[in-house]
Amino acid sequence: MALPYNHQKLVLYGTLQTTQTWSIGLGIIGMDVEGATFTRISNWLTAMDTALGIWWNNGGVGVGMMNPGSTKFLGAKVYDYTAGNSVANIVVDHVFSTPKSGTSAANYLPTQTALVASLLSGQAGRHNRGRSYLPCGATAMSTGPKISTSVVDAVCQAHRDLLHNIEIIGYGSSTTLGAVILRNASTPVDIQSVKVDNEPDVQRRRADKVLADYSKLIAV
Repeated sequence: MALPYNHQKLVLYGTLQTTQTWSIGLGIIGMDVEGATFTRISNWLTAMDTALGIWWNNGGVGVGMMNPGSTKFLGAKVYDYTAGNSVANIVVDHVFSTPKSGTSAANYLPTQTALVASLLSGQAGRHNRGRSYLPCGATAMSTGPKISTSVVDAVCQAHRDLLHNIEIIGYGSSTTLGAVILRNASTPVDIQSVKVDNEPDVQRRRADKVLADYSKLIAV
């Protein structure tokens, strides 16, 4: 989608239970204070490395806590877009030296299962809010079935902290990068809060590629 202003998109990505992939994207505005270049973006991603790791696993708490060890967080990319263009003019891929694994020992869930983090601007209308479909492949469940409230609290805090770190970790000589924005608006709309509830959701574009390895036929 072409937007009428310069902006960047940060994409976090990985694999789901070894057979397919997951990714989430976040809009950013602010790199153009000094001019977005490959080197500057690369340096910023390197500076973000610790914050990205904490988002996934901060002492057993984070998005990784609702995923099995076979689900991995592999890295992050930044796409830089100039006003009016839908094709990125700069793409920087930051691959972790060691993939970050999920930490949950709970029963596996279908690979399309996601926990949705709603990104709220405080303004009315669907163009003033967004969603991050966080991978959720194995997590503690309560009756309903619902995702455990302790998991919801921890993941909401981790996602909020990620957005905060995106805004405070410097870019070039700037003290801050700039705001995390919604990319579905014609003008930049800042995200003001993150909301996560305990209802598991489905990310339909993550079509389940896991093939059956057992079946049984009984004649009637």
